[in-house]
Amino acid sequence: SQSCLHLMTFYVLLSEAAIRQANWDASEVRDKLCRDIDAHASSKQLTLALNEPVESLLEAGRRDTWASIRKLLKRETEVVVSDFSKTIAGFELKQTTVDSMVQNLRDYAINLVRKKAREDAGKVLICMKDRFSTVFKQDNDSMPRVWTGKEDIRAITKDARSASLRLLSVLAAIRLSENPDKIENVLFSSLMDGAVAVPSSQDRSIKASADPLASSTWEEVSPTDTLITPVQCKSLWRQFIAETEYTVTQAVSAQRSDPRSGIPEKLLIGTKNWGSTLIGYEVKMLLVELVSLCDGSYGFMKSHLSVPASPNLE
Repeated sequence: SQSCLHLMTFYVLLSEAAIRQANWDASEVRDKLCRDIDAHASSKQLTLALNEPVESLLEAGRRDTWASIRKLLKRETEVVVSDFSKTIAGFELKQTTVDSMVQNLRDYAINLVRKKAREDAGKVLICMKDRFSTVFKQDNDSMPRVWTGKEDIRAITKDARSASLRLLSVLAAIRLSENPDKIENVLFSSLMDGAVAVPSSQDRSIKASADPLASSTWEEVSPTDTLITPVQCKSLWRQFIAETEYTVTQAVSAQRSDPRSGIPEKLLIGTKNWGSTLIGYEVKMLLVELVSLCDGSYGFMKSHLSVPASPNLE
């Protein structure tokens, strides 16, 4: 292999250093060193092929994330194992030795994925807040939202929280086997009040419990595959809600402050000619707040509010 070619200088120096009387045979040591270097090169190839793609898939937090990771892991591992097997074919090794080296590569690939999943699970709160911010502040065309009063902030908030909760469910456990689990079902039913549907292929039955998240284990998930326990998920969700509430409040305030936020036209009589002045703007903002507090009831506003006539600005 190419890695063995780089050992030519070493071989020359080794032969020059050999003691003739000792009758040493360095071929076995040389071959073992060459195999070890090839194994190291294969491990490095796996690292390059898996690290960034796995991290990207985990951060995407899609329902098919782990299915995609399993597919990626299988494909890249088979490519590296095939190349490695061809490389060591000329060493005339015992089959048990070959099998052991190949298994070491497979284990290395699996451990890479597990390590990356644990790293991302350790920063899940940051990832959830980033996901919430992206979905909440950008529209479907990835353009910044402008809060004009036409947006349904409640629905947008629900979508952003759902995306964040799905990310939490993805990072709650390692799923390198195809065994199904109920993590997403439990999280959405418990934390989103069942407002978000889960895939129909999942079992919707949840073990009767006053609080299914008051546990340190997931049903049908081994402790070695658990990254975030149910009780930890509940705590993280509370912290997430608290730390993203200000973003929602800002959007509500911006929407109420926008002149296009739906103030009844009759309430603006007398302000059209001086809306560009500071006083006019403050009056409009007051009207926005009053409409909001009165839940848009113009009848109540009409009987309790008298808008002054336009002042003489000349």
